Amino acid sequence: MAEIGKKFWGYTKEEWSWVIQDTGNSAYSLVITATLFPLFYLKSPL
Repeated sequence: MAEIGKKFWGYTKEEWSWVIQDTGNSAYSLVITATLFPLFYLKSPL
């Protein structure tokens, strides 16, 4: 019987979709954090 999911570097397509989604979420939060924190600290009085 054929394998249910095609393997790519040991991961199925479903597992790769989770990897891509997690990477995208991490990149999004990193961009938001890197953008907003400097604005907050530059405008706050020292």
